[in-house]
Amino acid sequence: MKADFTGGSIRIYGGSIQLNELHFGAVYSVGQDKELIHASFEAMEVEAGLGLSGNDGSIAVTLSVSAVDGGMLAVCAQARNVSGRELKLWTINLLEGEGPDGQVISLGGSVSDYRFYTYNDEFVSRIDKLDGAKPSFNRYFMDTWAGMDVFWQRPEDLVYDREGWCISRDFGGVFNAQTQLGLFAGFTGPGNAFGDVCLKKQDGQDGFYLRSRMDGVLLEPGEARQSETALLMEASAVCAAEIWAAAAARAMGGARKSRPLSGWCSWYQFGHSISEDTVNKAVGEYAQLDTKVDVLQIDDGFDERWGDWRPNARFPSGMKRVADRIRQAGFIPGVYLVPTGVHIDSAVYKAHPDWLQRLPDGSLAVTFSKGSLAYLDPTHPEVAAFIAETARMQTADWGFDYIKYDFTYPLAFGAVFHDKKMTTFQMHREIYRILREAVGEDKYLMACVGEPARYAIGYADAARIGPDSAVNWHRGMREALQCVVLRMNVDGLWFHSDPDVFFLRSERCELNREERLFTAAVMAMAGSLVMTSDLPSQWDEEAKQVFAAATAMKGVRARPLSLPGGEMPEVLAASVEGGVTAALLNWGEEEKSIQLDMAMLGLDPAGEYAVHEVWTGSSLGHCASSFIGPVQPPHSARVFTFSERQ
Repeated sequence: MKADFTGGSIRIYGGSIQLNELHFGAVYSVGQDKELIHASFEAMEVEAGLGLSGNDGSIAVTLSVSAVDGGMLAVCAQARNVSGRELKLWTINLLEGEGPDGQVISLGGSVSDYRFYTYNDEFVSRIDKLDGAKPSFNRYFMDTWAGMDVFWQRPEDLVYDREGWCISRDFGGVFNAQTQLGLFAGFTGPGNAFGDVCLKKQDGQDGFYLRSRMDGVLLEPGEARQSETALLMEASAVCAAEIWAAAAARAMGGARKSRPLSGWCSWYQFGHSISEDTVNKAVGEYAQLDTKVDVLQIDDGFDERWGDWRPNARFPSGMKRVADRIRQAGFIPGVYLVPTGVHIDSAVYKAHPDWLQRLPDGSLAVTFSKGSLAYLDPTHPEVAAFIAETARMQTADWGFDYIKYDFTYPLAFGAVFHDKKMTTFQMHREIYRILREAVGEDKYLMACVGEPARYAIGYADAARIGPDSAVNWHRGMREALQCVVLRMNVDGLWFHSDPDVFFLRSERCELNREERLFTAAVMAMAGSLVMTSDLPSQWDEEAKQVFAAATAMKGVRARPLSLPGGEMPEVLAASVEGGVTAALLNWGEEEKSIQLDMAMLGLDPAGEYAVHEVWTGSSLGHCASSFIGPVQPPHSARVFTFSERQ
C-alpha cells in the first residue's frame, strides 16, 4: 500500500482497491454542551514522511502515515486541546471521506462482487454484501439487548452510529468475493482506545472512516491524546486477519504462557439451579471417564446474589470444601464471578450508591434483568479495591485456580465515571489488570466477554471469542459458530480462544446429531479451551469417542483456508504431528460434497496421503493431489487427518 496527497486530500493506493479524497480530523464537544463539533482537516503542513496537521482554533490534530514492513501502512494521530476551555473528545478520525459513488472508494469492479468483512459488530461477526441493506450499528445493538430486559445507556446522539454504513470494531475491510483480495485495516496498540473501520457503498454514495473511539474523555486546555495505531494492508481476508492479530499481540505485549485446557462448565445445563450435589455428581462421572479433562467449573448459581458472593444454601459445605473435593479428584477447580455486577438487594449496592455507574441525572446507567442488576464504576478506587478483595476471596481463601469472569463489558458511554480521562478500552483493560494483580500469576483467568478482547491481552489466559452456545441451530448456534470461525485467528497469539461449550447429549438439546458433531468439530479446532456442559452419563459410545477426539485437538490452532464466494469458510485446517487435520463444513440447507486440494493444506501435491476419519479413527484409504469428501447433509462437518503414506 502507498499514500500521497494532492490538493489537501489523501490518497491510499497500490492495490486493487483505492481510497481517494480522504481527510482527517476529530469529533469533540465543549464543556457540558451536547452539540458535537466535527473538525475535518486538509493538509496544512508536511512533516517527515506523510505528516499532516490541522487546527480549527479549539482542537489541533496531527496525522502520521508511514510505510512498514510487508507493504503495509501505519496510521496514527494525536489530538490536542488548543482552546482555553475543557473539551470532550469523542473520536480521532485517522482517515475520513464521503462523497458521490466512486469519489472516495474505487473498487475496480462491480460492487456486487465485493463483501464487507465485519469482524466485530458488538458481539457479532458476519460477511455483508456492500450493496445490501445494513442494520444500524448501535440501534441493532440496543434492540438486541432491549429484548433481554437490559437498559444500557448509549450516546443519545449515537456518536458512533452511521445509518447505512458497515462498521467493524478494531478490524475490518472490503474484499472481492472471487479473488479473495481486499483492503483491510486493523487497530493494534498501544492500548488507548477501540478503533472502528467504517465503509459505505450504496444509494449513490460512498465513504470511508478509520477512527479511534475516544468516548468523550475529558481533554483539558493544552492536553493531548494519542489515537490507536492502525495498519492498512492489501491481502486476503484470512491472511489480513492473521497479520493484524500478530501485530496487535506485539503491540499489546503478547499472550500469557498457559497450557491448553479441556473441561466441564455447569451453566449450559444446570444454570442457576447448580448445586453441590450436582457438582459432586460431575466429579464422580468425570473421574470414571477414560478421557481425562483438566477443569471442572462451577458457573453462576452458587452465590446468594451478585455482589454478595457467599455460597447459597445449595452449597452447604462451603466453597472451600467444594474446591478441595474437585482438586482431590485430580481436576482444576473452577468458579464464576461478575466483578462489576451487583444485585439491588446486595449489601454493596445498598451501602455504596456512589460506586455505581450513573447518568448525569443520577439514574442508573446500566441495568439488567428488569432493573434488578446494576454495574459498578471500575474507575473508582474503592470499587477497584472491592473487585480485588472478592477475587482474592475466591482464589486465596476458597482455593479455586480457574476463574471465569463474566459481564465485565457493560460500561455506559453516557455515565459520569469517577475518572473522566479513561476511554472505555482503558476501563476494560484496567478491570483485567486489577483481577490479574489480585489473583496472582498462577491462576487461570478466563474473560467471558463474547468478542476478541484486545484489552485483555497479557492479563487473561483465555477469552470467549463469540456469543453463548445455543441448543438450537437456527436460534443462536449457527451465529455463534460463525463468530468463532471468523475470529479463531487470535488463538495462541492474544490468549487461548474460548469458543464456548459444545453439546454431545441429546437430552435438553434441540441440535440434531449432525449439528452436534458440527459444533464439536468447530469448537475443538477453534480454541485452546475445549469445554462441554454435558455429563458423561448422557453420552452413548459414539459421543464418548467424539469427546475423546475433540479434547485431544485442544490447542491445534486451526485456520480457515478461504471465504469461497464471499461466504463462510468451508474448510478449517491445522498442522498436527505427522500431517494435517481438516474439517469440512456444510453450513447450508442442502447436501454438499467439498473437494480439497492437498496444496491448500500445505502438503506436496505430488505426494500420496493416508486419510483417516478423526472421530472414529477409521481409514478411508489414501489420496494424492486432491480429496473429494463424502456427500454431507445440511449443517454437518466431517473431520479427516491426512498423513504422508508410508
